[in-house]
Order: sequence, then structure tokens, then C-alpha cells
Amino acid sequence: MVIETMSRLRGRVAGSVLARVLRRLGLRDLVMRPYERAILRRGWHGLEVAGRTVRFQVAGPAEVTCLDWFWALEGPLVERLLRALQPGDVLFDVGANLGVISVIAAMDGRPRGVTIHAFEPQQELAERIPLHARLNGCEDNLHVHPVALGQQPGQALLFPHAVNRGAASMVPGEHHRGAPRWVSVERGEDVARRLGVRPGVVKIDVEGFETDVLEGMKGVLRPGGVREIFIELHLPVLARRGQSEESVLRWLGERHYRSVWRRPRGGEVQHHLVQGG
Repeated sequence: MVIETMSRLRGRVAGSVLARVLRRLGLRDLVMRPYERAILRRGWHGLEVAGRTVRFQVAGPAEVTCLDWFWALEGPLVERLLRALQPGDVLFDVGANLGVISVIAAMDGRPRGVTIHAFEPQQELAERIPLHARLNGCEDNLHVHPVALGQQPGQALLFPHAVNRGAASMVPGEHHRGAPRWVSVERGEDVARRLGVRPGVVKIDVEGFETDVLEGMKGVLRPGGVREIFIELHLPVLARRGQSEESVLRWLGERHYRSVWRRPRGGEVQHHLVQGG
């Protein structure tokens, strides 16, 4: 009960003035370290979603922080995504990280026959998603693919982030440290063809590699194909590549997608796009 109460409080102050003051005064670790140690001893951490506790294995304080902040940062997008899922849908979760959104969608969509395909190129993260599915009883409708989706099949370098393992990127930047690793890359339309599925909903969060993912999905981004797209655009990274939010939306508009929701978040912006209109 104490852990759950602390988790709710931490989620509410995430990104707030109070959180910044605690960090500036050097009190953040003093306040949070005993709480994080208690969670790590337990071995799992939970998110409260629609009155249910969704459980995830945690391997360090950074993952505890990620889960505590998750709903403040991603909640509005996730709520829209869950409402978008229809009976029998296939969801492609591109850039699945620990599988938080995949697991939530699998739990919510399981009674309606929704299937999730999670794509995560970091082997150590991809291997943990099935565990999280089993912890929450949704392993039968969640399938994990330890690959990146991109424009061309083959191999590409993935650059690790200095602090946040989930922020590794195919596009190197100032926050990336350490040796890059080679990962497998497939095109989304090739995967859909091989699996014999037609994704109705796609979520993309790939730290600046968004346009490559979209280019590799052109075959399913057509009338009668993907119905709704949830995408997080990383604006500074796009700018380094000579791209912008406007150019991505224009590209999608040429394929008959329009944005019905936009949420800025620092250097990132989230969009919900629907086909038609």
C-alpha cells in the first residue's frame, strides 16, 4: 500500500515545479531512494490503468522512474489509442521499449480479439516483453519481434542513450554514448505480408527514425489499410535530418491521413491521425 501511494504521488509531481526544486536542492535521492529500493526488492512495479494494476519487471531505478512518469507523459495518447481499437484489430507497436503500451493494449483488447505485434530492436528489452505479457495474462495476443522497422531491410546501427535505455536511436545525437550495435531492420509492409495481417492501428515512437518507418509501411498506408496512426515526432532530430513536423504531416496528408489531435511535449509532439477526410 505504501509503495502504491508513493507511486501515485510521484506520478502527480513528475515534471512539476516541486520535482525540479527537490532535484535542485539535492533532496530527490534522499526522498526517492528508499522507495525505489523497496520496489527493486519486490522485483516488479505496477501501473494503475482503468482500475487494474498492470505489472512490469523492473531492473533498476531508471525503470521505476519510467513507470512512475509514464501516465503523466503518455496517458492522453494511450487513452486515445485504446478507444481507437476495434474488435479484431491488429496493432503494430513500433518502438515498444519495455512493452508498456503493448501490454496495456493487449489486456484491454483481448476480450475483443485484438492482436498486438510489438517491435523492439534492443534484444534485452524485447526479451522482457513476453514476461510482462505473462505477468498480466495477455501472452496469447501479444507477439514480439526483436527488430527495427525502417525503409530498407538489412542491418543498421542503433546508438545507446547515455541515461535512458529506452531512448536509443538509429539517429545519433549529443545524448548518445557508448558503442553502437548492429540490429536487424525490416520493412513494416513486408512484415504484414509475411504474417498475413493487415494492421488497423499503428503506434510509432522511434526517437527520430519516424520517416524511415513510414516509408517502409507505404504498402499498408493506403485506402483500406492502416486506419489510425499514433506517432511521436522528435523535432530536434527531424531538424538535423532536414525534416520537420510539417513535412511529415504533409507526407501523411498525401496518403489521406489528417491529424485530429496534437500534443506538444518539450522537443516532441504527439499526433493522432486518421485516414480519410
